[in-house]
Amino acid sequence: EIWEKISIRLQQEISTQSVGNNGRYTEPKLSLLYEQNKEFQGIINYIQTHGNINNGIVITSSQLFSNEQSDSPRHAIMYNDNSKYFRSKNVENAFICFDFKDKRIIPLNYTIKTIRPKHWVIEASDDNDNWTIIDRQDNCEYMNDFNRTKTFSINNSQNVKYRYIRMRQTAPNWYDKNRCNILVIGSIEFYGYLILNEQVF
Repeated sequence: EIWEKISIRLQQEISTQSVGNNGRYTEPKLSLLYEQNKEFQGIINYIQTHGNINNGIVITSSQLFSNEQSDSPRHAIMYNDNSKYFRSKNVENAFICFDFKDKRIIPLNYTIKTIRPKHWVIEASDDNDNWTIIDRQDNCEYMNDFNRTKTFSINNSQNVKYRYIRMRQTAPNWYDKNRCNILVIGSIEFYGYLILNEQVF
């Protein structure tokens, strides 16, 4: 098992630790960048396949439409099961949030497979109190259909690292029946860099 993890580790692009011009150490990071036709093979998938996902990421959300069994936010990372999805209640600012705990990520792209969202933001934080909007979508016509999949770029040119990432719906979706604010996510994945530490392998 140890050799298998070392072998996988050696296949990845690694930025080694070094001292920059400012005298500070740069942290080693694992490159998990987006590649076309390799959707849902990013940071979350890597953590799932190289450890216990329940220990690696905490996933929370706004109130569920029904219950954990049918609408759990954890369904959004079950990439090989198209029958599972996260579904929120019809409430304003419905969200799904990922806490990477002791890890940090530098997000650069994300892919979603979902049902007819129209307006949303991707927000990032390192303390769960102060949030930065790193992507905003308004009137996203491409998603006006069922089970649409699309990859979006994230505004993080400074390569800021974060512990928390969340998707928050900011206005009613394309249904817009009685101001429908239900957020439905079949799958969501993030790409960029995973900051390495002793918990990763």
